Amino acid sequence: INFINNLESIRCCSNYNKNQLPSSLMHSLCLPITISRSDPFYAPQNVRCMGFVRSNTISNNPYQVEVGEQANAATSYLDLSPIYGSDYDRMRKVRSFNGGRLKVDMKNILPLENGNYYSGDVRATQTPFLAIFHSLFTRSHNGLAEKLGSLNRHWSEEKLFQEARKINIAIYQNFIYDEWLELFLGSESLEL
Repeated sequence: INFINNLESIRCCSNYNKNQLPSSLMHSLCLPITISRSDPFYAPQNVRCMGFVRSNTISNNPYQVEVGEQANAATSYLDLSPIYGSDYDRMRKVRSFNGGRLKVDMKNILPLENGNYYSGDVRATQTPFLAIFHSLFTRSHNGLAEKLGSLNRHWSEEKLFQEARKINIAIYQNFIYDEWLELFLGSESLEL
């Protein structure tokens, strides 16, 4: 998962996508796509250039020329960071701070921000699968928090949130390790 920090504002084409910017004016992350004059879709619209911006890269040694690695702000763990966020600020943003639950709207749907649904990952609704994934695990968390709250009325909001989060992550890990991996890799691949 690569997070691109505001690269949407980088332009690789000029003149309403009719021309590629000269290399002297082009950002180093630009890799524009030239459109053929015979393209059946773009040619009638007079589009000759499509902007394409690569994601940021990082290097382990800034003094040596080497192939850059993709920067990745998400965790590599099966910790449901797409639901809870990969950092403390994002986690605070998705929490309701009411009964240990995550934010949802009145219809139990992910909340809107600037016309887009949001969750722990800014791409929560980029595809239908991601929208379903985020919705299911957000609802699962809230159901767990409500059940834990009814059984443990003395727990603080923070305790309810963290315990529901732990259980939700365990459910997800169990699903990945005990069900999905075997289907994806085949049972022969998992034998020791």
